[in-house]
Amino acid sequence: MNGGDGPSSYARNSSYQRGAIDAAEALLRKEIQKRLDLTNHTFSTFTIADFGCSSGPNTLLAVDIIIQALLHKFRSSTANVKTPEFQVFFNDLSHTDFNALFALLPPQSQRPYFLAGVPGSFYGNLFPKASLNLAYSSCALCWLSDVPPELSDTTSPAYNGGRIHYTGASAEVAQAYSRQYKKDVKSFLVARSRELAEDGLMALIVPGVPDGFLDSQASTGSEFDLVGSCLMDMARE
Repeated sequence: MNGGDGPSSYARNSSYQRGAIDAAEALLRKEIQKRLDLTNHTFSTFTIADFGCSSGPNTLLAVDIIIQALLHKFRSSTANVKTPEFQVFFNDLSHTDFNALFALLPPQSQRPYFLAGVPGSFYGNLFPKASLNLAYSSCALCWLSDVPPELSDTTSPAYNGGRIHYTGASAEVAQAYSRQYKKDVKSFLVARSRELAEDGLMALIVPGVPDGFLDSQASTGSEFDLVGSCLMDMARE
């Protein structure tokens, strides 16, 4: 994603992702209140990680929602538990503009958590075993770890020349993307299963298409079809 705060930066062009967080807020608060078990655990530090945080303000909004929900849970608990300190890890690929992200942070005196940036792919392990209490990711798991190799193989039935997406392509192309996605999601879940502490929570917001929808009917597909067409025009020029 483009870093910085310029006209083409992710920070200024991520209203769709912001909308997804807004839409999930009530459910996120409800489930933290319902599922976080305080009866059998004592937390000195509560650790949170946002996987695929990018470089804009959306991740800070999500973290604020999570922290507020956690504070409400601890303070309203009848188990007489002490509110812990919160440690937040912001994760994304190593070329992410973490400087732009950290520049958006409120002053330390107004921030109820400690923080650190963790570069690396979330399709592998990034944290010690059983070290996270809450794993979160929004609008990031839709990005594959790699392009399926058959898409660029001119001898393959899944060759996808002239496109950057499976919209309008053959069934073999869609199947190639699907196989890669299943592989990636499994890798993500296996990695998080090692990193989450006992009774840890995970909240994922993943854009999807309802069963029965044609590729051409999905807004995401048509958007990528348009972007792909523009890129092909630019390449020809």
